[in-house]
Amino acid sequence: MLDNIDMQILRLLQNDGRIAHSTIAKQVGLTGPSVHARIQRLEETGIINGYSVLINPEAIEQGLLAYIRVQTTVTEDLFDAFETYVRDNQMILECHDMAGEDSYFLKVRVKDTLELQALIAEIRRYLPGCRTITSIAMLTIKEFNASGTIWDNDED
Repeated sequence: MLDNIDMQILRLLQNDGRIAHSTIAKQVGLTGPSVHARIQRLEETGIINGYSVLINPEAIEQGLLAYIRVQTTVTEDLFDAFETYVRDNQMILECHDMAGEDSYFLKVRVKDTLELQALIAEIRRYLPGCRTITSIAMLTIKEFNASGTIWDNDED
């Protein structure tokens, strides 16, 4: 079970994954070794799944952000091949298996509309007969990491 100090540590790490344990310790009122032990426990129990770097997509020529809804009625073996393809494709940032009218919801980053068009064609090859509905983001107001954020609550 997580206590308030664990939640504070998670918030601090989420805002800056490179923050020093001693800095965290000062902010939460513990010693550096205590913070280290707590972080290690959070990693071992799977609460912290890893650390990542946020990259400027324009700097690596992946400035076009799009969302692709995939609707299909194909067989299970095609789903397995498609999901393997998705895991291996660096342009596909997120893929969610959906309930409702969509089978999958994808978040993708590509260089331009030509690259997006090629990606959609490839998706259709993996899922013959699927219907895709694509929306292109004109401006990103807020974007966060995959796990979202640890929200403040009144108990802190």
